[in-house]
Amino acid sequence: MFKFNKKAKVSSDVGDLGVNHQELSAIMDRYDVVVKTFPDIIYEINDQGYFVFLSEGVQLFGYTSEELIGKHFKEILHPEDFARVSRENVLPTYSGKVTGNDGSPGLFDERRTKDRITKGLEVRVVVKGESDEEEYRCCEVYSSGKWSREVSSKNKKFLGSIGVMRDVTERKQIELQRVERIKELRCFHEFSQLVDKSKDNFDAMLKGLADLLPSAYQYPQKTYARIIFKDNEFKSQNFKQTPYKQTANISIFGDNCGIIEVYCEETQSNKGQGVFLKEEQQLLSSMVERLGKIAGRLEADEFLRRSEEGLALIVNNSLDGMVIVDNNGAVKLINPVALRLLDREKEDLLGKLFPFTVSEGEKAEEQIIHGGQNIISVEMHAVGIEWQGDNAKLVSIRDNTVEKEKDKVKNEFISMVSHELRTPLTAIRESVSQILDGIQGSISEKQRSFLSLCLRNTDHLGKIVDNLLDVAKVEAGKLELQRENTDIVGLIDVIAASFVPSAQKKGLGVRVFSPDGLIETYVDKDKIMEVFNNVINNAIKFTEKGDIEIKVVDGEEYVTCSIADKGKGISPEDLPYIFDKFRQFGKHSQSGQKGTGLGMAISKSIVKLHGGRMQVASTLGEGTTFTFTLPKYNVKLVLQDSIKYIVNLLKETYEELVVFIVRIDNLSEAEKVFGEEKVQQWLFKILDAVTGVANEGELVDKGAGNEIIILAGLSRQTVSAMKLKFRQAVKEVISEINSEFELNFLWGQALYPQEGRNIEQLLSKAYTNLTKEKEQRLAKRILILDDEPKVAKALESTLQALGYKNVILASNGEDALAKAQVGEVDLMILDMKMPDISGYEVVGRLKEDNRTKDLPILIMSGYTVEIEKIEEHMKEKAICTLTKPFDIEQVKKLVYLML
Repeated sequence: MFKFNKKAKVSSDVGDLGVNHQELSAIMDRYDVVVKTFPDIIYEINDQGYFVFLSEGVQLFGYTSEELIGKHFKEILHPEDFARVSRENVLPTYSGKVTGNDGSPGLFDERRTKDRITKGLEVRVVVKGESDEEEYRCCEVYSSGKWSREVSSKNKKFLGSIGVMRDVTERKQIELQRVERIKELRCFHEFSQLVDKSKDNFDAMLKGLADLLPSAYQYPQKTYARIIFKDNEFKSQNFKQTPYKQTANISIFGDNCGIIEVYCEETQSNKGQGVFLKEEQQLLSSMVERLGKIAGRLEADEFLRRSEEGLALIVNNSLDGMVIVDNNGAVKLINPVALRLLDREKEDLLGKLFPFTVSEGEKAEEQIIHGGQNIISVEMHAVGIEWQGDNAKLVSIRDNTVEKEKDKVKNEFISMVSHELRTPLTAIRESVSQILDGIQGSISEKQRSFLSLCLRNTDHLGKIVDNLLDVAKVEAGKLELQRENTDIVGLIDVIAASFVPSAQKKGLGVRVFSPDGLIETYVDKDKIMEVFNNVINNAIKFTEKGDIEIKVVDGEEYVTCSIADKGKGISPEDLPYIFDKFRQFGKHSQSGQKGTGLGMAISKSIVKLHGGRMQVASTLGEGTTFTFTLPKYNVKLVLQDSIKYIVNLLKETYEELVVFIVRIDNLSEAEKVFGEEKVQQWLFKILDAVTGVANEGELVDKGAGNEIIILAGLSRQTVSAMKLKFRQAVKEVISEINSEFELNFLWGQALYPQEGRNIEQLLSKAYTNLTKEKEQRLAKRILILDDEPKVAKALESTLQALGYKNVILASNGEDALAKAQVGEVDLMILDMKMPDISGYEVVGRLKEDNRTKDLPILIMSGYTVEIEKIEEHMKEKAICTLTKPFDIEQVKKLVYLML
């Protein structure tokens, strides 16, 4: 029994041992997997610091575990780290005897530390590589000591350490970059403050920057800066020169004018970039770039100041009138000559808008009334300049009264002579024609030859007379255009066909290149035909072979036409004068080929009158190309012509004119909902309403797209009264439409001649003055006079919901009258039954007071209004009635109309 039990016990122990062995093997397998797959380096060292185990993660540093086993830990550390780590991390927690050659405990000797573990110790590990320069990676070390206990003793025996090394190089680099970036941003911020503080004292700025720069480097206590700018030197505190230096040149407008030097005492090298970080070089580059811009700006400001002083000196001492006008049109500087020519005082113009519009590069002529009776003519010319750092214009003013008078006399003489020549020329031509046609009897061939020559020269002389008259009209500003919608492609085809016979006689071709379809232009057809005839006739005249090519290029606002030949061309010295009067180049030797020397001058003037430009390009011996632009047809041009006609008509009867523009702001949104046809019907209803209230002779026309243009004379009405009349007509139509869709409109105006002396200037000013009616209306002040607080509050809430924010309440008549009389009210909503004074008395007192006689009043009462008591006022002034309880839509409509 005993044996059996004993056997059973032995068997049981052996069985348990097998199970434990299996479990231990499984644990060891799992441990092996963990060690192999763990991304960090697992190591084990003995009690002397020599490696006895390393996981495969050590390959990150270029080693194999086999080549490091048996070597001391410190062999793979940065030389400075062994003593530093022992000194800084182990010694403060050391509790035993001092060991080690340098008087410090050995590395990772956890038996002598208080907590006997190592946490987050930062070290640099040497990377094995082929490069001669050593490379390091940053690691964090976590380790704990291994211990054994003697069976017969309670004493522990230190066996070594087991730990983990984690590569934190990227994290340290990011942290370093973040720190450096913070330093860089702080440096820029402090430099910005330095710039603001120093303002124009550039030397103080440079001294401050020299002191500031070291703080942005990784070793600020060991870094020094020096700035050499032109002949001055600025150093940081305790400046030293060391072998390690970083430099950057300061440039102004591309020229080197200084240098920044940064020195460092630190000898520790950063991989691939010496003792300085690449971020520090970038900082220095950014700093010198900004410094160069600041220095350049200061130099430019100084140059500009000196230039402005010089310009002001020239302006003030010029024999011509000179005015400097800023980008907003305000006069910044004006000389005495300009004041005399404009017949103004300095305080009337300086700081105020210049009363004339002169575009850059263009000339303008104005008539100035002196002393209320004498009129002088001045020519103004504007060029773009820079004044006080902004774009501006320098306007020169020259008295050309005498020249204009001479031109007038000359033109009158030319006109008179030309007209006087027309009658005898007509008689001569008719007589010669009758003889040539045999009406006066037969003639010989010799006589026919002489008479034909006479007829050709008579026609030539007639053409000269016509050209002289055209020139006189152009120079007198009396050449009028009869513009109409014209298909330029069709017109050119007709013109080209008329020249084919004369071209074929010389063996030349006439070719037209144009887009398919119509191109609508807005031109005077006869005048433009004259331009084409002049240019094509010259092309044929001076070309011996090849084709005359006529091209048309369609554009957004203009059409470009060109006529090119392969003729003899124009010499470079003659080319600038090709459009001058009475100039002839390349005269032809054949009879009948001489010109008047006026064709090109007239052609350019015609093109310019159309708003286009004419140019010429030529190469001697290769040919010539004339190019000019013509305006495409659009509603605005037609409208401008209409307005010009009305302006000239009204000038004779009115001293002043006003241009009104009405623009529907959200027409495109309405078209999406109701369609274009419906919305255009609304627009024409507005046009009809405005036309209905216009006086005879006043212009009301539809502008481009969503606009209506009104031109009216002011002989009988003020601008405000006229504006109210037209605006009210617009609002009455819109108030009916608003039940379907809420239309909003803008309103602008310009007064002639104060705000423009031609239609282009007037329209431009009116567009500039455009104001949103809705914004203006919702900002107005509405006074509610009602002794019932609930009713007043309900009405206030209704108005505020409609967008009216300036609503004032009054509970009695005297309070309401006081507010109205000091101008605090734009509309009064009045209850007729009041406790102190009646609504009838309020109306009477308001309408009899000049300050409030025009105040609109909306009477809202629950009782029948006795109209006879206020009938006289209702006929003369704006008074409407509404019965309580009020309907919101009615209130909305009436308030809209009355404000």
